[in-house]
Amino acid sequence: MDFESKIGYQTPTNELDLLNAREFADWHNMARDNDGDARAIPNDTGFNPNIDTDWQDVQISPALFKEYSVNVSGGSDQARFYVSGQLLDQEGVVVDSDFRRYNFTVNTSFNKGIFSMDQSLLLSREENNTNNFFSREGEVPPTIPIYDENNEGGFAGLDPNLYGMARGINWYGRAILHDNLFTTDRVIGSIQPKLQLSKNLTYKLNLGIDYGIQHNYAFQPTFFQSTSQEASEVIASLNENYVRSLSSLMENTLQYSNTFGKHGVTLLTGFTTQSIKARSAGGIGTNFIFNDFRVLDAADDNTDNTTGNLQENALTSYLGRIDYDYDGKYILSGTIRRDGSSRFREENRFGVFPSGSLGWRISKEGFFPQDGFVSNLKVRGSYGLLGSQNVGNYVTSSVLNVSNFYNLGGMVQGGSTVSQLANPNLKWETTTIQNYGLDAEFLGGKMNFSAEYYKKRAEDILVNVPIPLSGGLGGSLANNAATIDNSGFEFGGTYKHFSLNEGLNFDITANFNTVKNEVIALGEGVNAITGGGYTQGGYNATRTDVGQPVASFYGLLTEGVYQTQTEIDADGRTNAVLGDMNFVDLNSDGLINDDDQTYLGSAIPDFEYSLAINMDYKNFDLSIFIQGVEGNELWNGKRYHQVLDGTRGLKRREALDAWTPQNTNTIVPRATIRDLALNKRPSDYLVEDGSYLRLKAVQLGYTLPSDIVKKLYLSKLRFYIAGQNLLTFTDYQGYDPELGRPLNGSGSLFDSGVNRRAYPNNQNLLLGVQVGF
Repeated sequence: MDFESKIGYQTPTNELDLLNAREFADWHNMARDNDGDARAIPNDTGFNPNIDTDWQDVQISPALFKEYSVNVSGGSDQARFYVSGQLLDQEGVVVDSDFRRYNFTVNTSFNKGIFSMDQSLLLSREENNTNNFFSREGEVPPTIPIYDENNEGGFAGLDPNLYGMARGINWYGRAILHDNLFTTDRVIGSIQPKLQLSKNLTYKLNLGIDYGIQHNYAFQPTFFQSTSQEASEVIASLNENYVRSLSSLMENTLQYSNTFGKHGVTLLTGFTTQSIKARSAGGIGTNFIFNDFRVLDAADDNTDNTTGNLQENALTSYLGRIDYDYDGKYILSGTIRRDGSSRFREENRFGVFPSGSLGWRISKEGFFPQDGFVSNLKVRGSYGLLGSQNVGNYVTSSVLNVSNFYNLGGMVQGGSTVSQLANPNLKWETTTIQNYGLDAEFLGGKMNFSAEYYKKRAEDILVNVPIPLSGGLGGSLANNAATIDNSGFEFGGTYKHFSLNEGLNFDITANFNTVKNEVIALGEGVNAITGGGYTQGGYNATRTDVGQPVASFYGLLTEGVYQTQTEIDADGRTNAVLGDMNFVDLNSDGLINDDDQTYLGSAIPDFEYSLAINMDYKNFDLSIFIQGVEGNELWNGKRYHQVLDGTRGLKRREALDAWTPQNTNTIVPRATIRDLALNKRPSDYLVEDGSYLRLKAVQLGYTLPSDIVKKLYLSKLRFYIAGQNLLTFTDYQGYDPELGRPLNGSGSLFDSGVNRRAYPNNQNLLLGVQVGF
């Protein structure tokens, strides 16, 4: 029996340097002066020095997490069991966010004669309370207090007209008032009976299920902050729904293995089926008499807002594999799969995906020195195809909305409209993978090294391609949109040192990988794909086109800001003044427009690297993991709001370096709200170096000596202290160069590297104890 307990302290890996109330008011006054507009009274004659709200400090704070686990195992030669339980309770560093998980696991194994069986069962519950308002655009400035007892709900807001802003929402207040919880209960189980039909022939059956019930609950009470958009709600609403899903799996395999002298052969054939069914039902209630009654029955209107759907899909596979080796020197393997998915129409339903590999262990040859520095040497190569059905259900069929009504001749008529376009020609996405490598061991296994070249070509990639609003629907359409190449080298090596007299033992593992990504072709009828929206203003950060990495950043080049009128006149910029962005006229047509946009980098790094060190000395143990990436860029969308956009309420310190006649040695454009020169357009000003080096994890442990542990009637007692993300070296100015969980949706392929809203990554410090009985 083993027990482990740990408690941790979490903080964000970085915090932004934001302006205080006086600094924000000065910046806003400067912007209004530059625009020739009257200053907003609360920032000028009506400035209140007693109000200085640090909205970042209000919304982000240190948080605790606790984790407990216990497991019991035992059995005999014929039967074994393992039972474990786990509890994780994690507060979020963002206010009003937390996560809890409960797990219970039972694994057993049994064998008797020619029959054996393995079984696994996992029962889990997850309770996830998310803050959907953190880091949204339109924040109130630091000149606004947190609370106002005169407002319904108790939180302060601002009058956009009075404060000279497009809008301003107290997102902290909205997060506190908004009540939401996502609860998921799951049962995941499998049984794997195996029958030894003969010495060389084995039949194996794998039956698995994944049953889940998800409850989504979100209540928005009535409240009032101000007349600003999204700053009040006069009708309370409750959105509640359940999703019940069942995924079942059946795998049948028959394997034959035998040796004939120096020849070894293994043959396998199989048939697998998987089906997934999910049914949802929910309702929306509005007009609650009291905010405290948060059930659908308490809503005055809960009859016409019901929802529900059924989702089903199935996958069938036929497979075969052959493995052959000769005397451990020559190794061959071949596999073929035929997969069929219900997500495609009948003519495209099945795909065939073969693969094969060859290996030559040179060190087994007679001519290879057996007592030399190199103790094992192998070269290998492989080639194969993989299929993907990564697309939604029913996307090959149009969806009609039959609940449309219109007035014709004074009478209300019913009608139907297409709410989802179909692509009946969808087919399997296919990835061709080539690998050519070398594996070597030195000094009898104390050192090993591997080197590999890989090339992956993904054809007919399945993605949702945005539909222009001019098409009548907007949204997106599933498509086999592109062919993309990924290629590079992977190097890895390990050195192990073992002491013979209880001294220092250690091993060091290093990895270095390169990657080159390029779009080779776009699908039929697919134009260059834009994505990476980072503002409600409609600007996009990425463009995917032939010859470039996928989701490359795309925008205007800048040459600082205008310092002289001569520069402005030379560019023919009638809407620009001194201090505005000096955009590069790439096509030299005397205009600055979309035709001058170009590629500005990619979120895909040139190379990645890592170093792992594990060591122990007597009863102490230490592990260190260092990781980094180099050569990638990130699009800092928050810099748009917090530096360039004068209509928003939070500004970072960089904004104070805006161009003025007295401050000309800067690349920050002049403060402006009207922005007649369109300084906010997508440009390299928002592109930052995303490279970083990070101390990803470190752990120091001490295990009590066995003689002391035995006196405590224990088999093991170990204490440890650990940290994650303790040190980060980067030039990126956002919260974290690993952008973390996106908060503006699922985050598609075309949003890669764009920071619009992201949950900050955590820096963790924890203490733990492991006890064996």
